Amino acid sequence: MLSYINHSSIKLAKLLLKQPSVSPKDAGCQKILAEKLIELNFTIDCWNEKGTSNLLAIKDKGPPYFLFSAHTDVVTPGELSLWKHHPFQPIIIGDKLYGRGIVDMKGSIAAFISAIESFQHTKGSIILAITSDEQGVANYGTKKIVEKIIKQNMSVDYCLIGAATSNNTIADCIKIGRRGSLNGFVSIQGKLGHVAYSEYTVLHEIDNLIKLLKDINLAKNDSNIDFNLTYINSGDGTTNLIPGSVDLQFNFRYPSSINYLYIIDKTQTLMENLKLDYKINWTNGAEPYICNKDEFAKKITHLLKDKFNIKSIINTTGGTSDGRFLNKLNCQIAELGLCTNKINQINEYADIKDIVKLSQIYKEILNVILQ
Repeated sequence: MLSYINHSSIKLAKLLLKQPSVSPKDAGCQKILAEKLIELNFTIDCWNEKGTSNLLAIKDKGPPYFLFSAHTDVVTPGELSLWKHHPFQPIIIGDKLYGRGIVDMKGSIAAFISAIESFQHTKGSIILAITSDEQGVANYGTKKIVEKIIKQNMSVDYCLIGAATSNNTIADCIKIGRRGSLNGFVSIQGKLGHVAYSEYTVLHEIDNLIKLLKDINLAKNDSNIDFNLTYINSGDGTTNLIPGSVDLQFNFRYPSSINYLYIIDKTQTLMENLKLDYKINWTNGAEPYICNKDEFAKKITHLLKDKFNIKSIINTTGGTSDGRFLNKLNCQIAELGLCTNKINQINEYADIKDIVKLSQIYKEILNVILQ
């Protein structure tokens, strides 16, 4: 375990974890990375766009062009008293490294930097695209980096995203796409009344609506449409009063085979069929994407089997990612990172051995693509 603790990936991860980079703040993470990359003979382009920090680094040795995408911003740690240790004071206990953002995704960044430190770079080009605007609205981060890459006519053949993708063991899952995220915000009017005398309660109708929305995927015969209620508010707590209105917030995750307008139309039709008096607003938070060129991901699965005896599956499940922007580069995309079991949770941690192994995996991927 001592050798793991002293590994370059662990040292860099701890340094990044000390920076309180709650989205969209970078809090100095990219300065640390830039200094490290300059030592490794990368050309650096850093800029700030409306509060978002972006870093584009390249070591250009001609084709093929390999891009690693990641983000330095993290979600809020929440209530600090719930943490056993301060979220921005990383600590190793046993075989685990604790700190906000170690899984999502400072551990992956540290693993990749460590990989290129020991990689014998003889041909091909390595590009790093790092932003501090992935956890938030994502308007000024990777989206803008991609625009710059296109404007400068930079080539990208392969893109590896350091997002947390592993399920039970490191590298047991690789993503080649992600589902979209659609949010609905609805206010439904009912009739205020006494519980003993009212014949109608809007909350009973909401119960019917939620059951129908949970089964919306059945109407399209697509099990990849998932519905979750994220907020509900009604009444003021008076025990003998039926509320006159209810506010709901919900989220749909949907695959690239579905147009989000279908979900909007289906949802509003259900409400109208229930004769609800409603007002609704929608935000399509993230478009789905899928990389139809899966040769890169297949190469990684073969490598994992041959070099590490890891059986890895390829799918498009889980949360959203910046792959939806990177897909515009018309390159082969694969997402591979740490295990998701503690992602964004209180007392977020990653196994030290997983970070070190991920660094070794990243190095072998570079060997396959650029040697």
